[in-house]
Amino acid sequence: MKVEVLDKKKSFAPKLRFKGFDGKWKSIIIGDHVISSAFGPRFSSDLYSDSGNVLTLRTTDMDNDGNICYDKLPLAKLNLDELKEHILLKGDLVISRSGTIGVTGVFQGYSTPVIPGAFLIRFRFNKDALLPDFVRLYFNCSKGRNEIESLSAGGVQKNLTGTSVLKMSLVAPDFPEQQKIASFLSAVDEKIQQLTHKKELLEQYKKGVMQQIFSGKLRFKDEDGKAFPKWEEKRLGDFGDTFNGLTGKTKENFGEGKPYIQYMQIFSSSKIDVTKCGLVQIGENENQPRVQYGDVFFTTSSETPNEIGTCSVLLEETK
Repeated sequence: MKVEVLDKKKSFAPKLRFKGFDGKWKSIIIGDHVISSAFGPRFSSDLYSDSGNVLTLRTTDMDNDGNICYDKLPLAKLNLDELKEHILLKGDLVISRSGTIGVTGVFQGYSTPVIPGAFLIRFRFNKDALLPDFVRLYFNCSKGRNEIESLSAGGVQKNLTGTSVLKMSLVAPDFPEQQKIASFLSAVDEKIQQLTHKKELLEQYKKGVMQQIFSGKLRFKDEDGKAFPKWEEKRLGDFGDTFNGLTGKTKENFGEGKPYIQYMQIFSSSKIDVTKCGLVQIGENENQPRVQYGDVFFTTSSETPNEIGTCSVLLEETK
């Protein structure tokens, strides 16, 4: 949903709307509807312990959409009497104030006490004007994230202050419509999380099967139920030739011209996605290698050793 942040006295009606709602959306100052806000407390890393009494929510425990991974929250041994004001309540909004600034989540409650980390700001809203989940969705969309990032101050390491957030305004409908929007988009988020989890399980299953196949523990049979011949060890050079990638190019040569396979196409998938090829200028008389169906590609260098040797195959015909 596209919204605009307008002057406090202005309002507007969005083009996309759920049935049953009308009236203008109005600009609301966030601080007018916040009961309290605070940075998360600082404490020594030595206090983290598996036998701790309180969970701590860090910026790394939220994904880019603000979804909180509760089963990964670390425990710490802390004096809860001294941290009463920091214990999160259901509905509290938390925003990352350093690093990736503006990632926003809503605490949904948990059986063990949870406090925010020092790089999070906690906001507690009253119940009648701004729904925390609506604010979360707005801050995590590109427009809202850009807005909140623009408020951060500092040099190389920028920081967001609670005061700057409280002074922000956002365009919002009446409370019931906020609830409808948040409910709809949260249902989409939940479906995405379910599919992501399913994908992760399938990837784990695939890895396990591959280990058994390539170790010889798992063998398939042909259509008649007979075993395939025994595997033989051979050199890759017995099956074809090798060649390197583009040579003699500068950054001015890229951006237009003929398609070429990029490093990330190899690194990100075991099958080359030709729709993600880059473009490079190739002269008529240049002797550059051409790819074809069945070519296998390997990464030969990387920032970390475990990323060297990543393999991908081209399974499409090329012109």
